Parts: sequence; C-alpha cells; structure tokens
Amino acid sequence: MNKFKKEVEAIQQIIRGSRWARDPETRVVLDEYQRIIDSNTVRSRERRVALQIMFSSRAIDTFLANICIWDCAQRGVDAEQHYTLERSLGYLNGRGLHNGKHLSQITYDDLCRKVKDKRNRYLHQAGTFPSNLELNQFLSSTLNGMREVSKL
Repeated sequence: MNKFKKEVEAIQQIIRGSRWARDPETRVVLDEYQRIIDSNTVRSRERRVALQIMFSSRAIDTFLANICIWDCAQRGVDAEQHYTLERSLGYLNGRGLHNGKHLSQITYDDLCRKVKDKRNRYLHQAGTFPSNLELNQFLSSTLNGMREVSKL
C-alpha cells in the first residue's frame, strides 16, 4: 500500500496545485482521494480493492465533469446534464477548453483504455477484482491523466 498511498497523495498534490483547486467541487474530489487511502484499513482484500476502484473512479469522473461544466460556463453554453468519464474525455480531447488547450491523444487513449475500460470491468462484472499490480497500474494511469488535466 505504500506505493499506492504515495500515488494517491501525488494526485492530491497535483489537484491542490492546479488552477482547479479554488473550485469548491474540487474539495469533494480531494475528499474522495482521501477515502482511497482510508480504505486501506478494510481487512477483506475484495472489499478494499472494490472500494479503491470505486473511490478513484468517482474522483476522476467528478473532477473531469467539473472541468467540462466550468468550461461550458466560460463559453456561455449549456453544459450536458450528465458527464460520464467517456463524455468528459471526449469533450477535453475533441473540443478542448476555451483557452485552446486539448487533452493529448496519448492521454485520452490511456485514460480510455487503462482507466475507463478497467473501471467498467471491475465495477460492472460480478466477482472480478484487480490484482495488486493491476490496481497500481490503474492508479498510475489515473495519476498520469491527472497531471495533464491539471495543466489544461
């Protein structure tokens, strides 16, 4: 868990240092990342990793959705009713933010393949749990994505 905890703490630092840190909704995202760390006390491995996948998925989903909603407000257009991870990534990759910055294709592909697809597998397929290595890879992909997103 030490590497895992360090990765989560790195994500928290990235968010705290980003321009999005001032947004009140970002506090909710930071709290969600803290839940990942706190879930380490759960004894059952299946429950622990299920919680960690759920919390990390909700955190990135919420963070990206908040950025898309913020950008729509800056542009003076209505935001979508519900941003899924896929919609948020599509927005950031295709449309980009009003300042002209886009999510790189590499990060987009990585988040779709290594985060969205794995998240869907572990959250929607009964009896499926990631190995410790897969969980660390999932979080590393999230960390890399958050690094780029925080710079948009």
